[in-house]
Amino acid sequence: MLFHWSLNSYLEYGELPLYVNTVLPGEQPENQLHDHGESVELVLVAGGEAIHWETPYHARICKGDILLIHPEVIHGYQNSETLKLKNIAFRPRHLSLPLMDTSSMPFFRMLFSPGDRFAPEKQVEPLMHLNETDFSRINTIFDRLQQELDGIMPGRQFIALALFMELLTELARLFSPETDSAKPLWLIGDAMAYMQKNYAEAITMQQVAKASGISRRNLFRYFKNRLNCTPLEYLTRLRLQKVLELILQSDLSLGEIALRCGFCDSNYLSKQFSAEYGIPPGKFRKLQLKNRSDQF
Repeated sequence: MLFHWSLNSYLEYGELPLYVNTVLPGEQPENQLHDHGESVELVLVAGGEAIHWETPYHARICKGDILLIHPEVIHGYQNSETLKLKNIAFRPRHLSLPLMDTSSMPFFRMLFSPGDRFAPEKQVEPLMHLNETDFSRINTIFDRLQQELDGIMPGRQFIALALFMELLTELARLFSPETDSAKPLWLIGDAMAYMQKNYAEAITMQQVAKASGISRRNLFRYFKNRLNCTPLEYLTRLRLQKVLELILQSDLSLGEIALRCGFCDSNYLSKQFSAEYGIPPGKFRKLQLKNRSDQF
């Protein structure tokens, strides 16, 4: 089952809408999908490595990586035995930050302007990777911030807010987005919309190209250039995303889910699911149910 994490569960009334925690190796639940509601999560990979996935995409992460998880995004970790994370959850709309001259910095726009986000297939990837010197500096600010928020000294929220602003500014100065990542999807937007509307049907790439008003050759080229995958690979990942949603939110059999998501049968679904996520869908469902029961 999908786990909904809530920032309110960790705050007292009137406290700063900001929470920091450290996840030690072995503590991160394997394959547990969750979201953070209205909160943004900023993650420092403080040690180890794992697979980070936001359905239907995944990417390898390691020590020094910075992740940015936007509100309502469903994500999780695989192969996380050695993973150490330092997480900050906050609500941008409820933080009274004096942004001042930061509006020109892409990192701040991504945090505080919902429209300035990478495409979904890019969001799963680390936002940046810190070298040892930068990691040491950022890690220290994380630790100081957590110590203040966990402490009882007067003025702790005031200092915590100052440290949080320092952390964001340091990361903003280190962040250099690739220009290609921010390019609009207009060349393939019609094709993506057509597949999102008709993923349950037995659609062909010729139909997708026709609906997009471009040739099959250009359709393939645009997808490879923009998303680094073929149109068919994108369609398969889209269908697998719908499969994940039904596994997490319904009691339908895998056969029924396969038909609803455009797969010919449960065997083909299982093959594609295992290839994408490294675990059969039946085993994945059992694991999610176990994770859910362990929380109660």
